[in-house]
Amino acid sequence: MQDKETRTERINARLTPSEKEQLERIINEHGVKNLSEFIRSVLLTGEYKLISEECESLQADTIYHLAKIGNNLNQIARLANMRGEVDIQVLQELQKIRELLEILTD
Repeated sequence: MQDKETRTERINARLTPSEKEQLERIINEHGVKNLSEFIRSVLLTGEYKLISEECESLQADTIYHLAKIGNNLNQIARLANMRGEVDIQVLQELQKIRELLEILTD
């Protein structure tokens, strides 16, 4: 296992009061818990994924419901395979679900 390199170097930066206020607003709005990690990520990769706690909760809830939908679709597929046929209305509803999922994943 490779040893992690210890962070020993410091960089100081000066901000205007309005810049500092803007940074604090971003941090507070998005629930950034570690300012150093945030700054390192932005400087070294040019990006940082900012997700608010409310959005994380919504995302987890969405994943839960999508999993339930997936289970229901599997049950429909199993039933269709057992019967050897699928009702046209079921196919139309499945197509609507597919279209909605494509919108969500775009």
